[in-house]
Amino acid sequence: MPRLKNRLPRMYRDRGRAYVKINGKRLRLGPWGSDEAEEEYRRLMAEWVANGRRLPAATIQPTVEESSITEVFVEYLREARNRYDERDLAHVRAALKAVRLLYGSEPASSFGPKRLRVVRQQMIDAGLARRTINKRVNWIRTAFKWAASHELCDERVHRRLATVPGLRQDEGGRETERVRPVPRRAIRLARRQMTRPVRGLVNLQLLTGARAGELVGLRATDIDTSGRVWTFKPVSHKTARHGHERTIYFGPRAQRVLRVFMRPGRLDRPLFSPRDAMAETVRRRRVRGPGRRPGQTPGVRRSQRKVGEAYDVAAYRRAIYYACDRAWPPPAQWKRIRVPGRGRKARSTRWETDAEWRSRIGAEAWSRLRTWRGDHRWHPHQLRHNAATFLRRQFGIEVASIILGHRSLAITGTYAEQNHKRAIEVMSQVG
Repeated sequence: MPRLKNRLPRMYRDRGRAYVKINGKRLRLGPWGSDEAEEEYRRLMAEWVANGRRLPAATIQPTVEESSITEVFVEYLREARNRYDERDLAHVRAALKAVRLLYGSEPASSFGPKRLRVVRQQMIDAGLARRTINKRVNWIRTAFKWAASHELCDERVHRRLATVPGLRQDEGGRETERVRPVPRRAIRLARRQMTRPVRGLVNLQLLTGARAGELVGLRATDIDTSGRVWTFKPVSHKTARHGHERTIYFGPRAQRVLRVFMRPGRLDRPLFSPRDAMAETVRRRRVRGPGRRPGQTPGVRRSQRKVGEAYDVAAYRRAIYYACDRAWPPPAQWKRIRVPGRGRKARSTRWETDAEWRSRIGAEAWSRLRTWRGDHRWHPHQLRHNAATFLRRQFGIEVASIILGHRSLAITGTYAEQNHKRAIEVMSQVG
């Protein structure tokens, strides 16, 4: 007979003492048949079920003070996987790693403001941006707040950490430039170098103001096409954990973009697929010549990596970067070149690796090349700023806030560029 999943572990007897075995650990309950053992058994079972059928860390450790910072963070990350998306979870891991590398074996209750300032100074020395440092410090405070609420550390730890103020300007950490909209000419030139799926995502972001993460996995079955304006309500988005509902609106121009990718038989698959982009790239490179098999691509080696069915935000961003590099190639002396192959490929040529490339042009030229790339590249989040600026200028900040999915007009103000030309016209008449 199969074992039931909701069956609780049994209580056993050993030399007059009661014990229970949970997750491979043997926990003593008290004298066999006593009320003390029955009460301890019921408490352990309730905590075990409430913790996802895992033994709480507070039960494993004899006392709270003996729980190390690493053990507390392991428990918190288990909880964070169910609360945050992959983007926030990466920031949480990076913030906790900075603490764990310095004080991982120390008791959790020993962490205080002085040690938090030491961790923050390590982030400053690593060259992180000031705003990034402040966000990671907040994640560290959140982890200890969660630990205090689960009795894994003293609640005074969180109160002491809250006394450390965030970094202000000129107090440490490099300052980053504000995200600006992409110039129209830059979008137009880069769009010519993109494949159809990437170009479709770019056009859709410009027309809807949606985040890249909300569109990369879009399927035709997710879209409500019953009205004059189509709508899409993503289940997973940036503010979903706060209980906010997000609605993306597709007008006539956005609908024309979507209809190109809404093909019969693929309605339940992502509309913008990197597999389609790779097939298009191969078709562009395909050259048929004498002595070559049909479909063989000269100079293009078959990749061993598997191409996913849908883009993620990082892959989408890299595709835009590659298009920008093709639209604005660097000076000839900085370009990557082909070199003789190795081993069995000695008679053919290959593209040089980044290490060979850097060694050939020198460290100084490599640094200038990276600066060149930064000045001639743009990323998907800037397209949201383009849409916000246009919506605010044409229809006002209230409408822009609704379309962008903001709960506060102040947040919309950080995305939308002010209409300085209109202000100059008004002041020329009033002032």
